Amino acid sequence: MKISTKRRFVIFMKKKSTVRDLVFSKIEKVISFPFPLSESSGDLRRFIAINCIKRSRFAEINPLPEIEVFIPSVGKDLFLIRAVVEKAIEKSLNPVIQVSVCVPEKEVECFKKELDQKNNAPIRIISEESILSPSLLGKIRSEFGSRSGWVIAEFLKIEYSTKSEFAGVLVVDSDTIILRDRVWLSASRMQNLFPVQEYHSEYFRLLSKLGLANSPSKFSFMSHYMLFQPMIYRDMYEVIARLNPDELLNKIISNKRQDSKSPFCICYEAYASHLMSKLPHLVQIEKWSNVGFKREIFTLDFKVNLEYLETRKLDSVSLHSYL
Repeated sequence: MKISTKRRFVIFMKKKSTVRDLVFSKIEKVISFPFPLSESSGDLRRFIAINCIKRSRFAEINPLPEIEVFIPSVGKDLFLIRAVVEKAIEKSLNPVIQVSVCVPEKEVECFKKELDQKNNAPIRIISEESILSPSLLGKIRSEFGSRSGWVIAEFLKIEYSTKSEFAGVLVVDSDTIILRDRVWLSASRMQNLFPVQEYHSEYFRLLSKLGLANSPSKFSFMSHYMLFQPMIYRDMYEVIARLNPDELLNKIISNKRQDSKSPFCICYEAYASHLMSKLPHLVQIEKWSNVGFKREIFTLDFKVNLEYLETRKLDSVSLHSYL
């Protein structure tokens, strides 16, 4: 009897160690069953799926639209901000005309001193208070407490991007350094999205309540950086909250689960879900090769470690404070 390739793989794997046998039982399910996925059973399948995505580049290179970069930050990421900014500029094949770093008012001067050297693009330090109203900031802090920093960053990304006059806004988390050259936006408005392994069903439950996504979703796109096209974001934002941040916050508060440990991700996940469902012809799915490190270890020899990672096949590195 002829043995299929899949069955040979099964026999080979089952001869290995007990630990591998335990892992294999999950791999066999991955091979046998397609999406959609649940949060609990989908982790391994998601991991395999996103790592099977081939590296690609836009066939259409010139002329590329000019973009700006937006980076919300806080004091704990001050020591990283120079590298985050410089690599965002250096690795963008789209011309970067402007970089805006947004921080709390009390930290503006510290960031100005850190980023005082000249770069290829004008860098400006702006305050959170110049984008979000004091009443909105106060309500976020009152409602979300220790997680309010996350929520404020979400609203900053949305409000800034929807008001931009550029063709694209590259939003980058201030603990993530881009390592690979990228075309973010083509002349025909095509852009990339990066599926990631991390998955929170609660994010999609909320987006579904707002009419933005189906739950469960095949992929998550919380990739720590994303190109937003302001015109597209405005259209989506108009539908869910009439371009009104106070209305959006009220809808989130009324629909969020009180026992949720992770509030929501409405900037990356909402935009990606909208693109995938309404404008799939503008999306190019690309492989996301990001690695996370404990910042205390990585920064012992920051420059050497960063130079080493740039020689590897990695797209970015995240130095999250919670690792």
